[in-house]
Amino acid sequence: MGKIKIGDIVKFHTPLPTEDKKQNYIVLEVIEDTERPRAQIQALNTNLAFTPINLVKLTDIVKI
Repeated sequence: MGKIKIGDIVKFHTPLPTEDKKQNYIVLEVIEDTERPRAQIQALNTNLAFTPINLVKLTDIVKI
C-alpha cells in the first residue's frame, strides 16, 4: 500500500486469535532501523483514560 509514516491509521495484518481483528491504531513514531524497523502505535477508541503505546515491527502492521 505504501510506506507507513507518522499519523497513519494501521492495523495488524494477522492479529492473534485473542485480539480484536477490527482494532485500529495510530502511528506515533517510525524507527527506520536497518535491522529491525519498528513503529510506536497507540490503539484508537479504547475508552481508556491512558491508552498504552506499543512498539511493533513494521512488517506486522498495514495501512488501512
